[in-house]
Amino acid sequence: MERASEADIARVIEDFAAAATRSERAGFDGVEIHGAHGYLLTQFSGGSFENRARLLLEVTRAVRARVASTFVVGVRLSPEDWSPRRPPISPAELHDRAASDVFVSYLRNWKNFVSD
Repeated sequence: MERASEADIARVIEDFAAAATRSERAGFDGVEIHGAHGYLLTQFSGGSFENRARLLLEVTRAVRARVASTFVVGVRLSPEDWSPRRPPISPAELHDRAASDVFVSYLRNWKNFVSD
């Protein structure tokens, strides 16, 4: 697997922001940034909180900068430990340690429940 270049990462951030803008123009009330379940934003996680949350926070900042302040921007996280290399970002940690310039309408912590 090739590593993402800085241009690749910048394109991902722009794509999230552009999608949110299209959603707002289409009349939706908000978007949910999916930072859970091993999806793209969790693939760049690892090490310190700052490293684990960097891409998620950059995407969130870009989305928030492009939409109205009344547009709902949520973040979905997952408590599952998908990889020992990539511990999950907890909602409490994100809330407590994220930069003050990142405002989200809600943090959603989703957990798979399996019943037998």
